[in-house]
Order: sequence, then C-alpha cells, then structure tokens
Amino acid sequence: MLYSGKIIGSARRYYKINLRDLSYGVCTESHMARIEKGERSIEKLMFELLYQRIGKYSGRYELLVNYDEFERYEARKAIQRYLDEKDFETAEKLIADYKQNVNKILDLQLMALLECELRYKTGSEISECKKMLMEGLEYTIPEFDIERFEQFYFSRIEMIMLQQYARFIELEGEEEQAIDLYRRILTYLEQERYDRSERAILYSYVGYLLTQYYIRKEEYDTALKLAQKAYDETLSAMTISFVIELKECINICRGKLGYDVEKERQQIEILRQTLKKYGAKNVSDYFPRYIEENIFCVNDIIRQRRRMLGLSQEDLLEVCSTTTISRAENRHRTLRDDKKSLLLKEVRMCSDTYIGMIDTESWEVYEWLNKINDCIIAYDADGAEKILNMLETKYDFNTINSRQYIYSLREKINIMRTGETSQLVEEIEKLLEESLGEFNDLSLDGVVLLQNEMQLLERIITKYKNEEQYDKAMYYLYSLVHTYENYDMTDTYKYINVCRYIGDVLGEAGRVDEANEYIIKGIKASVKADYFPYLKNLSYCYVWNIFNEKKDIDKDDINMCKELMELCYIMAEIYDNERTKSEIVQWSVQFRIVSDIIR
Repeated sequence: MLYSGKIIGSARRYYKINLRDLSYGVCTESHMARIEKGERSIEKLMFELLYQRIGKYSGRYELLVNYDEFERYEARKAIQRYLDEKDFETAEKLIADYKQNVNKILDLQLMALLECELRYKTGSEISECKKMLMEGLEYTIPEFDIERFEQFYFSRIEMIMLQQYARFIELEGEEEQAIDLYRRILTYLEQERYDRSERAILYSYVGYLLTQYYIRKEEYDTALKLAQKAYDETLSAMTISFVIELKECINICRGKLGYDVEKERQQIEILRQTLKKYGAKNVSDYFPRYIEENIFCVNDIIRQRRRMLGLSQEDLLEVCSTTTISRAENRHRTLRDDKKSLLLKEVRMCSDTYIGMIDTESWEVYEWLNKINDCIIAYDADGAEKILNMLETKYDFNTINSRQYIYSLREKINIMRTGETSQLVEEIEKLLEESLGEFNDLSLDGVVLLQNEMQLLERIITKYKNEEQYDKAMYYLYSLVHTYENYDMTDTYKYINVCRYIGDVLGEAGRVDEANEYIIKGIKASVKADYFPYLKNLSYCYVWNIFNEKKDIDKDDINMCKELMELCYIMAEIYDNERTKSEIVQWSVQFRIVSDIIR
C-alpha cells in the first residue's frame, strides 16, 4: 500500500483544492486522481511539489528513494557544495552534465535555480538571472504571470523562485514594484492552509527585505512590527538564516523609537562572530535554495536491514531472485514498486516511499500530532495525553513504525509528569527488535536508523548514562556517529543529536576533551545545517563538562567557556529559558569570567 498519494488527496480535499489547480503544469487530472488512489507511485520531487502546493511541510517524512533518484540527489548536493566553496567552474560543469543527462522537468527546475545562483555570483546581468528564474517557473507553471501570481498554488521551490525574482526587480531599481510584490507574497504565505513549519521557512527572506525598505523610509513602527513577525516565524522554522539580521532590524527600530538597546547590540555582535567562527555565511552571500531533507537510498536500506535481521538473499526467493536482490543492493538495478514494497515488508519496514512519524492515509492525523507536540512544548501533559488517547481510539496504529512513535509520545508525557525516563528498557528493546532484529552494540554500525528508532534508542542510551554504564551507551553512539559520517550525513539533525549525546555521556564519564571535540563537531554541523535549537544545548553541555568534570582547567578552557557561555546565555534569552540563564550566571561568577552580556 502506497500512502503518499492518499495523504495528498486527504489534505487537498480538506482545503477544497480541485485536482486541476493542484496538478496544473505537472500532470493531468486523471494522472493526479490515480496518484491519490494509490494506483500510481510518484518520485520524491513530484510528491514534494504537490504536498507543498497545498502548504504542507514535506520535511516531516523520511524518504526511501530508488538509487537513480538518490544519485540525482547526490549530484544536486555536490553542486551546492561547489557553489559554497566558490568553485564555480566545477559547479558549472556539473550543472551542464546534469541537464544533459536528466530531462525531467522538476529536476530541470532545480537546475534553473542553482544555475541562477551560479550566474548571479559570477557577475551575470540581473536581466539574465531574471530570465533564468522565469524559465524555471514556467517548467511547472506554464504561461506564468507575475502580476496575478496569487491565482496559482506554489511549491516551495516555485515560491523561492518568485521571491528571488521580486528581489531582482528591486536590484534593477524598480523598488516600488518589488515592494508591492513583497507585501503580496507575505499576505499569500499567511493563508490558513500553510503549515507553521512551511510558512516559517518561506517567510524570513521577504520579511527581512521588506523590513529593510521600511527602515530606509524611516517608518520604524511598521518596520518593527514586521521584523518581529518575521523573527518569530524564523524561530519557528528553527533556522539560523536571518535570525541575526532580523534581530538587528528590531534593535534599529527600537533604538530609533527611544529604547535602550545597547545590551541587545552586544548580543547580536557576539552571536554573529561566534556563528561566523563555526561556518555561518554572511547575509551578503545569501541566495535562496531548495533544501532537501531526510533522503536515503532504498537499495542501501534493504541491504542494511536484511543483514540486521539475519536474512540471506536466498530467504527472499519468494519475492525475487538472488540475482535481482544482489544487483539492487549493489545499486545496479532499480526496483519496481511492487518488488520494492514486498522487500520492505520482508525487512519489517513500511512499504511506502515516504515514511512519517506514523503510517496513515489521513493527513489530519498529522495535524493532531502537531497539537500533541505543541502541548509537550508547553509542558501540558494532560492536554497531550487527552489528544493521544483520542487518536488511539479513532485510528488503528498497528504497524511497527506507528507503535514505536506512540510509545515515544507516551514516554515524553511520562517524563513531563515524573521528571525521569522510563525504567522499562526491556520493553523499548523489544519494540526496536521488531524492526532491527536482535541488535546489540556494534551491530548497528553502518545502519541508518529511522526517526522513531532513534528516539527509542536515545531512551536506552539515557538509561545507561544515568546508571553510569557509559561504555554500554557509547557502543551505540560510536556506531551511529561512524555511520552518519560515512554516509555524509553530517548536516542532519540525527548527526547533531548523536554529537550532543556523545558530549553528554563522555562528559559525565570524565572524558571531557573527547566529549567536547564531538560537541564542537555538533555546533559546526548545526551551523552547516542552518539548524538553530541545538546551539544552546551543545554550548551548555560543553561548559557543563568543563566546570563539573574537568580536573585541570587551563586558560584555553576558560576562554572557550566564555565564548560558549555567552552563546548559551543569548540562546537561553531567545528561547526564554530562565533556568539555563541562572546557571550560566552562577558559573560565570564562580570562575570570574563574567561578561557584560551575562552580568
């Protein structure tokens, strides 16, 4: 059963979007109807375009794509890497190779955006860059008219292209036309159908550009209101990009309106310099990109899981021949949908390409899960449990993946109530064994875990850490970090989270230098991934390790702690965490490294 198309249909019908409007420019209505019925599978880029046109955040899914799709994704990632390294000659060659070998319109649209970035950064005329963006938009929105753009539904990449087109209009000197477009784009993004996460990703760039215009016009009240709105949306997206710039806009406006903002100015400068040290880009280098998340090659996943479960290729003869499975696992063969579905079932995984927190055909379930997470963030255990009980009564969450997630939610609610993790490690291990087999320590080496599996394993790691069984915890953590580094996943939340856990476990074990090496890796990965929330946890963990576990603290330790204490304190202020701020102040006084920021 392929759920992805059915989820699109569920969301489309809820918002009363007709088939013709949603599928416009990419497929026929009849093709779209077959997708929604689960009769036709769709590639990753098509799924994302349709889901995002409804206003939904596709990053909630983990994607198991065929090796040919995965290789195209790796090629796109390589182009972005060369653009970041300013190796424009290599990037240009790779873009040309990609366009020559791939003729799918959604791939070509992505190439149009990347080629536009290349041309802009190598000094091409703005008119040429605008033309390239318009051609990119017209791949999926034929006869696109920017004057009536509100009549269309936009995927994320289509909206990014529209935003940058408006920016180019401003750079050509047509400021009033650009400002009008900025206002209309923000109004468009404020439609109720947009997920909070999807809106937040798209809001900050245009919000920043429009705020800058109001500041130039000395309309500080208007600028302040918009800057605060865009800043809040950026924090919701959990991205680093534009946090500093929007905070700076807020302070400029507040300063002009007579407020004392000296402390905030110092915080901005510290935040800017610290993030720059760990690889953050300057806003002058910013060019919008389509970020692709949580993508894995299904051929690799099947091979990993088959071995974890102790299955030989001969054990899968009822599904396909050993020749077929061998060629597939070695990335020499693309699997048909029916074969892929059966093989995934044999290795105890959901048969869909798109794996969410739970396995369901109903998009509305995800909206309820979002409400549960809102309750957890607000520390409302009763509210979270009430919704969860309702969902379990109404829906049948009987797949392995779904049961793992529901257990994780129950565990979070339990932690809110008791302040402690569950003691039922054996129960968690049984849940994990359902999808991983009888795993142990280094058997996880080379195995990419899904989100739910990772959350359950974290509970086991935490239990071992609390019992001071540090070696047991590290068996799992070393395997995971080795896997993610080998698979070039160092810009993912999974890698960042593993670095944080290693820093925590090794720190408590007294191995502070090794612990903090991983914490610095995690901070760099957070900046590279444009992922904001972990910066506070990582910097806090580094300082905690020094002050609580290191026996001989030298001058370099103190200097590093001062830098990360300031970062941690600023992050705690951003997220209104008084407990963290209090501890940082206490440590800073104790070690006589008080700065003006935390005085």
